[in-house]
Amino acid sequence: MITPKFSIRQDANRLYITIHLPHIRASTDIEFQVDGNVFIFSLSPYYLRLRFSHALLNDEDERVIDDESLKSTLNYNASDCTVEISIAKETPGQEFEDLDLLTKLLARAKNPDHRAPGGGSSSGGDFQRPLIQEMDGDSKNLSKQEIDAHFSRLQSEAEEFDWELPQTLPTEEDAVNVTGKAQYGFNRQYSGEIGVTMATGSNDVNEYPEPEQSVPGQRSEFRTQLEALAFDPDYYLADTFDNPDIAELIRWKSPTNELFARATANGSNNSDDLIKFTEEEQQAMTRLPKKQYFIDNPKRIYLGLLAILFATLYDARTTQNDPTVESAWTITKLCPLLAALDDNFSTVHDVLQSCLVRAVSFPLYRNYELACHVVRADVYETLRLGRRAILRQLLRAKRILDTAGEPYYVYSRIWLDDYCNWIQYASDEVLRSMAHEVRKVPLEKADILAAFDIVELEEAAREALAEQAAAEGN
Repeated sequence: MITPKFSIRQDANRLYITIHLPHIRASTDIEFQVDGNVFIFSLSPYYLRLRFSHALLNDEDERVIDDESLKSTLNYNASDCTVEISIAKETPGQEFEDLDLLTKLLARAKNPDHRAPGGGSSSGGDFQRPLIQEMDGDSKNLSKQEIDAHFSRLQSEAEEFDWELPQTLPTEEDAVNVTGKAQYGFNRQYSGEIGVTMATGSNDVNEYPEPEQSVPGQRSEFRTQLEALAFDPDYYLADTFDNPDIAELIRWKSPTNELFARATANGSNNSDDLIKFTEEEQQAMTRLPKKQYFIDNPKRIYLGLLAILFATLYDARTTQNDPTVESAWTITKLCPLLAALDDNFSTVHDVLQSCLVRAVSFPLYRNYELACHVVRADVYETLRLGRRAILRQLLRAKRILDTAGEPYYVYSRIWLDDYCNWIQYASDEVLRSMAHEVRKVPLEKADILAAFDIVELEEAAREALAEQAAAEGN
């Protein structure tokens, strides 16, 4: 069956579901069902099942029988091959959330509070309680009270989320699954993917020589060594003291900056009412795989999101949001999760340090102030704007990698597909907490770039420039 294109709007009392059905004539075979918060549409070869945040009225409900104005309606528009179905809300005036997060609407529900095998519970700052997000398979629906209670716990845990508290790093035995294969990608659920691209000789992204025999601790150690070796002092100094493009790139206002300014002017930092996904973005959401996630370390997932956001926002700023043929390479190379398969971070500081070090070692523009501006302005503001703004950036990165060919689409599949799915369920409270941490974490150059003796390097360069200026003056 084919999932059709669709869009949804609402007023105080009804939902309006518009379904695009190309090459289908008006037919009496159009069927739809409403069961609580679930809507099902069927017209061969199309099938659509949506799960909303609140319940709708079925036409067999006594309230509808008593008041025909509450009945569902169906209108077929032959000019644009669409069907619009209007359904009354069970509770008039109730606001239905996330109607633009299409992947989330397509998902099946599963109890989000399952524990890992062998038990386990929330551990405060480390946020260790597993979370299942079931996007396929059968399950009983949760009651509204159960859902509200679950998210109330999430909010409480977000308030206790300590971004600075280091986690205990896993042992190498913990990092290899029972088959003895390396695990990497989102939630460390993939293996064998990168090795294939290495075998074909098409991978210019991967930095680890034998990714399929690696473990997280080894990947972290190798990454830090490579970052130190990749730094080019002359290139860095040229971009620090003699590149007029840098100031212009820093001054440039990105769409994220403009959106944040609008949201702030409206007295809110949230973008829910300001972001309208394009048709291309909506289609990308509907094409995302429907998968089950068993997340045993949510903190690692949130920290990994930081690295991906930095990489794609750095590319957006340095290309002024006009991707180039180098954009896929830039995004993958700046993100330690992608280039080094390393998600073994414990703090916001650690993630940002890796990103900033890579930003002065690999891309076309290697300027520390520029990289810090990406953190303070672009990453921070995107996080503050919330899930939709983050999803838009993830979809941007996915689009760039998907169209760049091998090996980039592989990285998109093992990281970005899942992040695009997951962010639609992420905790707004935790995202705000992480944004606050990004804003306050110190980014002192002497600390972040300590491995390069950057203070001495820049001081020597300043003295040389002063001597040159004095000589030219004489």
